[in-house]
Amino acid sequence: MKGWWIAVAVVLLLAGCRVEPVGSIVVDTPRKGWSEAVELRYDNADTLGVYTIGVVLSVENDLVAESVALRVGCTSPSGATTEGRLVLTAPERHSGGSFTELAAEWVSGARLPESGDYLFTLTPEKEQNGVWMAGVSLRTMDLENNNDYGKR
Repeated sequence: MKGWWIAVAVVLLLAGCRVEPVGSIVVDTPRKGWSEAVELRYDNADTLGVYTIGVVLSVENDLVAESVALRVGCTSPSGATTEGRLVLTAPERHSGGSFTELAAEWVSGARLPESGDYLFTLTPEKEQNGVWMAGVSLRTMDLENNNDYGKR
């Protein structure tokens, strides 16, 4: 049930963008003691597009650390891999809600040159409590006008 609620919240959040993102994938994480990699699959059909790829976490305000360091990886359909480190920082805490979204850009100007399933992995560098959901978003970029269509 919580996964459905989080998915609806993400869709409503993304609907506020000027142009809808190409895709976003979210998965539930263990709320207490998230330490293992989560896998997210994206079925790519556009081998010519240029993307901004971001990471998003839904976290409990009173449990999550001030920042969450992740190892982010991507494996192409042919097995080519890339990996990097990303730190998501919690915004100023507000007493009004119990959840916060942490979001950060992982890479800009990315091309996915193969059609098929790309496997993204998100792995916390240390065990995290209070993380309910982890996700990856892909937004198209307009290179002619140097514009990222998915940014709010």
